[in-house]
Amino acid sequence: MITIENLKKIRDQYKPVVEFRKENSPDAAKVMVCMGTSGIAAGAREVLLALVAEVADKQIHHVIVTQTGAAELPGAEPVLKVTCNGETVTYVNVTPEKALRILHEHVVQGTVVSEYTLDAANAK
Repeated sequence: MITIENLKKIRDQYKPVVEFRKENSPDAAKVMVCMGTSGIAAGAREVLLALVAEVADKQIHHVIVTQTGAAELPGAEPVLKVTCNGETVTYVNVTPEKALRILHEHVVQGTVVSEYTLDAANAK
């Protein structure tokens, strides 16, 4: 039976996940996973879930993990866009493992993971 207490428990359980998707700080880094149908088919959902779990587990603050529409980059999906300090970097062919590396190196440490960027993919 669904009770108000059960609903409150569910709300409290998922509250951290929802909070990571809100703009709660003007200096927060924004990590956007492109979730168009082709991105989802290529694994974008798994990328999003890995990022949300890592941010929650490691309690990484000032990071907003969210989703956005289609990337319009056929053959390069899943696509991840990271905005830090007013600059946006587009990462392509992202796996959950690559996403975690991008989170820790680019978002937390401030070093772009250049081999995963759109520019690197276009140079090949």
